[in-house]
Amino acid sequence: MAGWGTGKTLFGILRALDLSQEIPNNTGLIVRKEYTDLRDSLCRDFEKYTGLKINSKKEVYFPNGSIIMFRHGAELRVLQNINLGWFMIEQAEEFETEEQFEFLRGRLRRDVPFHTGFIVANTKGHNWIWRLWKNNPPSDEYELVEATTFDNEENLPQDFIEDLKKLEKESPTHYKQYVLNSWEDLEEQDLLIPYEIILEATKINFRDTPDAKVILSCDVARYGDCRTVFAILKQAQGGWRQDYLLALRGQNLMQTTGRIVDLLRTYHPNYIVIDDVGLGGGVVDRLRELNINAIPFNGGEKVQEEGFLNKRALCYWQLR
Repeated sequence: MAGWGTGKTLFGILRALDLSQEIPNNTGLIVRKEYTDLRDSLCRDFEKYTGLKINSKKEVYFPNGSIIMFRHGAELRVLQNINLGWFMIEQAEEFETEEQFEFLRGRLRRDVPFHTGFIVANTKGHNWIWRLWKNNPPSDEYELVEATTFDNEENLPQDFIEDLKKLEKESPTHYKQYVLNSWEDLEEQDLLIPYEIILEATKINFRDTPDAKVILSCDVARYGDCRTVFAILKQAQGGWRQDYLLALRGQNLMQTTGRIVDLLRTYHPNYIVIDDVGLGGGVVDRLRELNINAIPFNGGEKVQEEGFLNKRALCYWQLR
């Protein structure tokens, strides 16, 4: 997985060549999704880098009996009975799912001492490649090699590098994906809380502090598919830590109030915040009858701060 100009296709081809030359009677397959890209880009690169010619059957034969086949995505289904020693998928991010990868994986059964499948690709957010390689714990089975364009800067034309610096300002999303090799989901650009922030939050080491404040919150539902949710948040070094979370269906308002009272006795919260929209108002009223100070929260309420539609929008911004 690498940015523009890093030589990832070259290294993929060299690996394919090595697997074919070093292992006699091997059969390997190089795949790209579209036929025109296979013909006009990948096949030309292969002939340029290796000096070998691809025949009319889109195959290359070696003196030791090995074969390299070149196919596009629509041709894979006719390869049901083929036994491969290896396969390579060029620009694997062009495939929307891992279906083709898993199909070829099931063909790695040739009688040779070593089997492998590998891909060459650009990042494309949180797709199947991210899920299988990047978001998986490091392992020998899913080895991941990454590089940015600048990792190969010394081998690239200077005017190309200078143009990339302009690209950073003119098209920052393309710059992140194709130059910095960022896994950031481009569809998340307009999200208030993107995946990277959530990922960083999982690394926070919360430590208890003396006299830490505690918040009890409740989002009230009644019947149907909706659930009443109870949460306890405790102040700690690093932020607010969630110590308790419970979601229940089919709770009437008295049951909800009773559970809040139980949580009050157990956790001794400094603040009790109830979603006051709809059914929540009845819970707030009942708690106040019990001399329990409950703070009503109305997410649709207008706020004085400019740029925010309502209190809910402001709170999400502060959460970020």
